[in-house]
Amino acid sequence: MRDEVRKVCTYCGINDNGNIIATIDSEEIKKWKETYIFNFGKSYINAGDNPLDVRQVYCDPDLTYKKGYDNHYFSQLNSFLNKREIDLRAKLNGNYVYDFVKGEGIEVSEILKDEGKKALFYLRSDQFGFSAPSNEKSHPYDLYIMKHKNKKEAIKQVADWIIDSRTIGGSFLWPKPFYNKYNQNRGGKISSSRKYYIQDRVDLTLWEIYYWYKDKSKSTIMTRCDDNSSNLNKWLSHFNSFLTYIEFFCFKDFIENVEETEEEKHPKSILKDGSCEPKWGKDGTNPDPEIKNNIDIIILEKMFNRLNNRILNRSTIIEERINCE
Repeated sequence: MRDEVRKVCTYCGINDNGNIIATIDSEEIKKWKETYIFNFGKSYINAGDNPLDVRQVYCDPDLTYKKGYDNHYFSQLNSFLNKREIDLRAKLNGNYVYDFVKGEGIEVSEILKDEGKKALFYLRSDQFGFSAPSNEKSHPYDLYIMKHKNKKEAIKQVADWIIDSRTIGGSFLWPKPFYNKYNQNRGGKISSSRKYYIQDRVDLTLWEIYYWYKDKSKSTIMTRCDDNSSNLNKWLSHFNSFLTYIEFFCFKDFIENVEETEEEKHPKSILKDGSCEPKWGKDGTNPDPEIKNNIDIIILEKMFNRLNNRILNRSTIIEERINCE
């Protein structure tokens, strides 16, 4: 792992003092990892023990906007948004400013020439590094552990992926109340249901954003969760195009042909090399979910490695943007 990546802050842990704010290479995270792995042995592998232990020391960064948490994660996201607003002002539709409000999220306001500052909506984050293992054992990381011959080694690997993915580059930002619907409908569980075909995948979510800009008539989970009160239109319209959205949010590593024209920029698959557009049914039905119980463990492992390498690269870039003068 590159030195600059090891210095990225991760937000995956919690201890007796609250949620942990520390770099990947810190002693605090090393200690947390040991505790996290130990809890697996007590509650996840051995039947009969308390199944809740496996998540007792895990912190979901998406929840740290709440009172009672150290809000560093959301404060950093807030700083990033305001810096990017300045960097890309000429490419954006309207002049937005961002203010973190404890217990609510990131408030988005528009600066209007005659009316001053007008509050629009709140943003919440939505992790795309796959759900942490739980007693349900129903998510992709759970499937990897179940398929692995050496459970202890698998758990150590998953712990590293959790640490890497719960960095600042591992989430989308959605406006409320759109967030409330879409966060659930993006799914995440191992399922054969077309309803939840996205399964928390960043690449398929980026395809939905791509369609929103390029083909609004296409019926996707995103468009079906949208309505006049969801604030999604206000949010995505601010960036004018898929190209500007990708640039604003530093998604370069998640897109192929980044040096080509906008029409040729497509999301990279995390399941295989290159770009692979979802296969929609002729009648507009959702694509089939691809992460199923019969998936090969090698494919799973490659997917997790692709995803987390891209997240770490994005996190490094975002932290650099925040810290640059």
